[in-house]
Amino acid sequence: MEEHPFQEVSLDYFLDAFQAKFDWDLREYIPQWLHERGVPKLLVRNFHTRRIQTEDSEKRFVHFKVWNPTGVDAIVSLEAWESARKKIIDQHYLIEAGCAREVNYYLMQPSSDFLRVRLNTNLSQNLPGEYENAMESCNLSRLDAGRFDCDASLFYPSENEIIVDDEDEGFKVIKRKSFFFTRKREGYQRHIFSPTSWSPVFDDNINSYGEFVRGFHCKGAGGKQADVEWNARIPRSGTYEMYIYVGMFLNDWVQPLHRYTFYHDGLAESIALNINGLSAGVKSVIYYVGKEPIELWTTPFNSRGGWVAAGIFQLTEGNVKLVLHDDGLKNNEVLMADVVKWVRVE
Repeated sequence: MEEHPFQEVSLDYFLDAFQAKFDWDLREYIPQWLHERGVPKLLVRNFHTRRIQTEDSEKRFVHFKVWNPTGVDAIVSLEAWESARKKIIDQHYLIEAGCAREVNYYLMQPSSDFLRVRLNTNLSQNLPGEYENAMESCNLSRLDAGRFDCDASLFYPSENEIIVDDEDEGFKVIKRKSFFFTRKREGYQRHIFSPTSWSPVFDDNINSYGEFVRGFHCKGAGGKQADVEWNARIPRSGTYEMYIYVGMFLNDWVQPLHRYTFYHDGLAESIALNINGLSAGVKSVIYYVGKEPIELWTTPFNSRGGWVAAGIFQLTEGNVKLVLHDDGLKNNEVLMADVVKWVRVE
């Protein structure tokens, strides 16, 4: 654009210049872009960075797995910044239709202490399309750099887990003083705001759960009180640990004490979650058995959210329900509802 402002150039000239700049030949993708239809959607797992000490120096190691279950090829980009404006890595990977790939990449330690690493899914149905820094760590089978084949079964849900996300049918908004529930299929709004009714939101600055849409529901002050609930069916009796996924707000909104009731086997057990305490290292979950509270220590978050263990329960086969109560909110308070899972431990 700097060499030929407001001028036409041939396609071959543009492709040659693009390849010289980004080391990426687009010619093999031109027929696909012209003749194929559809936009891919991708499942991303284990995107994280870690420091690795080599013989010569310390390096940053980046790892992620991507599965493209659609019939359209996708391109993901690994990007890194040494400072707010200095981009040092812009690496691209082809994720073919129906294929799963595992990527390892080494970054040299930058001179600045600040390093931002992002995985961009580019033209895809993912919301948001970017994954920032560490999402989750994992055990790695290899540490050599490159793009490798990956088993798609690694992306399948575990047989011992029951997950209910805010996009699933088991998630409902319950209006007070009413026998009806509502479930609006509205589009997700970008960025946090303070809606007066439960609304779906996604925000690049908050780690939230989701396969293709990583969003959550939130509600602020000013509207009618309304609870939300997650309904699930326990397939077999046993001991289960329940987890609640929460995100940390990075703006001026305050997350009040989140009060839940867990209904199972004819019981109604109370759980209180202090989300603000998760970053301070305080006792964050109070689980009430009858009238005697059990205070659970939760590992403090070192990022912007994650799973919180909310108690171990003996559950029989059948339906269970977790309800998040709206007890009224102050002007700067926001409730958050994302996903709940039950993991069978024995």
